[in-house]
Amino acid sequence: MLYWDVDRQISVAMISNNALAPSLQQRLQRALVAFAQAEMETARAELTTPLADLQVPVGQFKLSSGEVVEVVASGQRRSVRRGGVDYPAYLIGSGIRYVPGLDLYIAGGVNGGLQWLSLYEDLQATTASNRK
Repeated sequence: MLYWDVDRQISVAMISNNALAPSLQQRLQRALVAFAQAEMETARAELTTPLADLQVPVGQFKLSSGEVVEVVASGQRRSVRRGGVDYPAYLIGSGIRYVPGLDLYIAGGVNGGLQWLSLYEDLQATTASNRK
């Protein structure tokens, strides 16, 4: 992971062999950026709020930003459809999936929803439809 904010003159680099628990992989990156920006409470909150390792549900989901995305199934494979493009979602935990094309981690959320986590987005998604 490489983060660079030219205006704040902050750079953060992280190299990992992925030995860290899947539920904390993205949270650690977010915490490092927050620490570099002297946002200590935010950084600590990231490290104490791991991504739930729950199965990713299939269907359409409305992100808290208002955008609708879709998780599509083909056998055991899953992909995330965003902006008309399908991005493969690879299983990295019991339920957490990594979407390299979006540099995104997804997991099952509350009430059949979806947790959407990247360096820049930490969103809950609610079910917009159930399509298998």
